[in-house]
Amino acid sequence: DIKLPLPVRQAMIIARQRRKYLREDGVAPDVIPHIESIYLRNLEWLEAVFAKRPFLLGERPTLPDFGYFASMFRHFGLDPTPSRIMRERAPRTFEWLGRMWAARASGLPGACPEEVPADLDPIPTDIGEAYLPYLAANAQAFLDGKTTFALTVQGARYRLPVHRYRVFALAQLQHKVGKLSHEARSHVEARLERVGAWAPLWTVPHPDSGFDPQGLLPFLTPDHVFAR
Repeated sequence: DIKLPLPVRQAMIIARQRRKYLREDGVAPDVIPHIESIYLRNLEWLEAVFAKRPFLLGERPTLPDFGYFASMFRHFGLDPTPSRIMRERAPRTFEWLGRMWAARASGLPGACPEEVPADLDPIPTDIGEAYLPYLAANAQAFLDGKTTFALTVQGARYRLPVHRYRVFALAQLQHKVGKLSHEARSHVEARLERVGAWAPLWTVPHPDSGFDPQGLLPFLTPDHVFAR
């Protein structure tokens, strides 16, 4: 509804998207190679898995499939350039997106596996090297009252904004582990220690973000999310 010529409005939208979702989210020219490598490595890992079985854990989709599917479908399976890369480099992964889209609870064969297959280890290894240190650094910066923080991830130096929701995400991971039975927690701890993802989970223990105190997720509105 802005009373400006269409090309001007298009340029304004492009500038806004690049500012908000690139520069303000830590995407700078010197870290772009690392960001792109994350996608390519994930395709490599997933392609190796789907060469052996139709879903991440076995013959039917489980929670990890749905968690992975969300971003892999919306951001990489649909956007033209990453979609082409996936079809060329990881066609089995592209097929998995189709299986997930078509999956119906009434027609799923097979039982859930008893163990997480060892060939998935590259994924929690990467989480321990990159994602959990990021969550911890973000949480510490939040507790220190900062709005940005610097972090080196796998050799790439980022300057990132503090996200309150991701403080909440770290606390939720720790909370879920705390609710496990003693036997299950011991099993999870041993598995994550083996791939270097246990200690980073507890670098900042139980951070309080004050996010979603009413437990409204996943039905939060922008007013809740961005409230000061």
